[in-house]
Amino acid sequence: GAVEEIFSCCRYAQSNGQQIPLTPEHIANLKTVVADLNQDGFRVIAIAVREEAASQKSYGVADESDLVLLGYVAFLDPPKESAKAAIESLQAGGVQIKILTGDNEIITRKVCHEVGLPIHQVLLGSDLDALSDEQLATKAMNVQIFAKMTPQQKARVIRLLRGEGRVVGYMGDGINDAQALADGLAHALALTQSAREALRQRARSHVEQNFSLSHMCAQTLAVYARLLGEDGLA
Repeated sequence: GAVEEIFSCCRYAQSNGQQIPLTPEHIANLKTVVADLNQDGFRVIAIAVREEAASQKSYGVADESDLVLLGYVAFLDPPKESAKAAIESLQAGGVQIKILTGDNEIITRKVCHEVGLPIHQVLLGSDLDALSDEQLATKAMNVQIFAKMTPQQKARVIRLLRGEGRVVGYMGDGINDAQALADGLAHALALTQSAREALRQRARSHVEQNFSLSHMCAQTLAVYARLLGEDGLA
């Protein structure tokens, strides 16, 4: 899972076939390596285990402790080639782009740089929960990048932006986007007929001009289209 969270659950590490205590110095060195990889555009996940005798009990968060760190996996997940042009087109049409991601700040800044998206302010999920709805609504209007976000935090930001009178569209393709996407579908159902038609035209135009859709994205858009009263997108 996510490096910071997995490291916090580990008490030991496996090194040269031996299990050794995981010290603060080890953690500091590992975080430096991960930060360097993130700056080069790599996403990193950590791998840890804990061996127990087989049982029928249900496992929960409390069991995610005293783990043995085995290592980490680094991989590239670059933006699609069409992403930069799509963002430029949306911005030219008066659409403000905001990024809500579970990735950490370093990798998020790297990706934004690759797609030509300037960064003025970043708000982390760890700081977001301390804000009241009123405070967060004010920040959300100005902050462009939200990093290390949980699904619930993403949905909260979208809800508050809409509460400020903004029309908010949301795209995501991961399990962490499910709640925000569900809220978006519920919002689409409440649109007036004229707004539905405008949304259909804008969606079709931007999809045709700027996006090379995977099968999953096409299926997601088909769901939106059905909810909006169309059989599909041309």
